[in-house]
Amino acid sequence: MTSRIAALTGMLLLGLLLRACGPSPSYVHENELLLNDLPQYPGSERLDVSRYAYSRSEGGPWNRHSINVTFKAPPGVTDHEVVDFYIDALGKDWQYKITGIPMVEIVERGTPEPTPIAWSLNVEFDNGLAKITVNTDGMSFGDGDTFDVGIDARANEPP
Repeated sequence: MTSRIAALTGMLLLGLLLRACGPSPSYVHENELLLNDLPQYPGSERLDVSRYAYSRSEGGPWNRHSINVTFKAPPGVTDHEVVDFYIDALGKDWQYKITGIPMVEIVERGTPEPTPIAWSLNVEFDNGLAKITVNTDGMSFGDGDTFDVGIDARANEPP
């Protein structure tokens, strides 16, 4: 009986430790499902998929999960076309906000702030629970042709 209680206690502690050390398997699975359901820009090539555990607070548990996918856009495609594609593809169930991010050249300290030489489009989609981001900073300069898509199926869930 004592060994059985010890085994159950050990399993419980292991479960709590795993819960504190990373996102639940169902959360990771939800992100994978969202990735699999997400349309890919026609003719684009998936270059890389990165999966991250993260914490929403300083020193907090690493119980959040996101996926970032880097794509290579087909020749001649603009950042506006990529953003428009995802706005149309995700539809009315996803609210979105587009942000223009200025790209500047690095200048020496003490010189006036430079004016932007390019702009990167970033669009964040939100369906109330999940968030998807499309970041086109890899397309901001003449020869740039990559964009990133970030996925977090529980981004709006309280910590």
